[in-house]
Amino acid sequence: MCVLTKYKNVIPDMKKTRRKSKEKYKTFNSSLRFEIGKYEAENSNKQAVDRDQVKESTVRSFKVKYLALQKSFAKSVLAQSSSSAENTSAVAVLSKYIPLKKRGRKSLLGEEMDDQLHQYVLQLRVWSLREWHYCKCIS
Repeated sequence: MCVLTKYKNVIPDMKKTRRKSKEKYKTFNSSLRFEIGKYEAENSNKQAVDRDQVKESTVRSFKVKYLALQKSFAKSVLAQSSSSAENTSAVAVLSKYIPLKKRGRKSLLGEEMDDQLHQYVLQLRVWSLREWHYCKCIS
């Protein structure tokens, strides 16, 4: 008797065992990040996790960013205390958003040139689609 046939049920079938697919990343806009961070700073970590259905590490990072933003906001208000109320209100509006982190590689051309190149490529694709559609309709 072959050893493999004796232990056939013990050895897993490689086709049946698959890796669990990775969960997709959730993206949060900057105002929602601010809201979650503020709620977690005022309440407990568990309450914020239960309310927003996000992972605990995500909530903690939003809280840290919220507190850092609050600290920098307090410094800017103190620095602008002699200036007009309009500047203070502008800073207050800007402080309600936790900025998003840049992902991916840094652009070699710089931000401005990279944006211009991106717009050019998009326009080129739209133009080529129009030409393709036009040629298809004629023939």
